[in-house]
Amino acid sequence: VSIISGYLDVSVKVETERDEMARKKNQGSKWIRPMKRQAIYDRDQRRCCCCGQTEEQGAFLTLDHVIACELLDRPDNRPENLVTMCRPCNSSKQDKTMRQWYAVMRARGTDVKAIQRRIRSAIKRDWKRHYKARKAAQGARA
Repeated sequence: VSIISGYLDVSVKVETERDEMARKKNQGSKWIRPMKRQAIYDRDQRRCCCCGQTEEQGAFLTLDHVIACELLDRPDNRPENLVTMCRPCNSSKQDKTMRQWYAVMRARGTDVKAIQRRIRSAIKRDWKRHYKARKAAQGARA
């Protein structure tokens, strides 16, 4: 998988180790551990990588697979393939490739370059730092 001029090239199937259990349709949030989910939200500054909405502004945050599960033989649940999106943005992307989704967003008049910058920035950030901080905080409460 590579990023070519802001697009993820998904023409090659990606072989990955399973980081979490495989996501199933209508499974909700059970396919990833809660602490890891929260660490990814923290990494992304609890802000939708697409529209920029935050929880404080009323956004219901979800995780989205940059390369959709439906495009792979097995879901790639690594944090590097996960970004924070609000429910409306995640629902509009569905199982589209990034290229297809950007085309839809462009047609709606959305600044796709800003979305690309936010997603690239999010997946480059170190999520482990946030995971360790959450784990330490949880241990301190016990």
